[in-house]
Amino acid sequence: MSAQLPRITGEGLTYDDVLLIPAFSDIMPREVDLTTRFSRNITQKKPIVSAAMDTITNATMAIAIAREGEIGVLRKNMTIAEQVSEVRKVKRAEAGMGYTGSRNIEALRFARFLRITQAGITESHPHDITITREAPNYSR
Repeated sequence: MSAQLPRITGEGLTYDDVLLIPAFSDIMPREVDLTTRFSRNITQKKPIVSAAMDTITNATMAIAIAREGEIGVLRKNMTIAEQVSEVRKVKRAEAGMGYTGSRNIEALRFARFLRITQAGITESHPHDITITREAPNYSR
């Protein structure tokens, strides 16, 4: 039997390894870029990922953290049926949509917040997934 090489290489840090001490800085907050590559095809503007532990991330946590534009990693020590159930809950919640306070369609057209989808459905709050993932959660 040959030993498997670790897939993750390089330095890894935990909370105990890092200490942030407030101090003066010439860098303005708008100049800071925390963009991180989560995988080959996924980048995040804020490097926050919830732990893949049964006491940390379940569908509820994954939904909450996704609404803030982050990623919740579901644990793998579940049955396939449990994994499918958790993923379905998260995916179902991902399709949420907000509403505008406009009185009528003419007001929406004037504000340019209206589009007709390919299915012919009028949307009063069109946006793409990036905006959805980064929008604040107003459901609290």
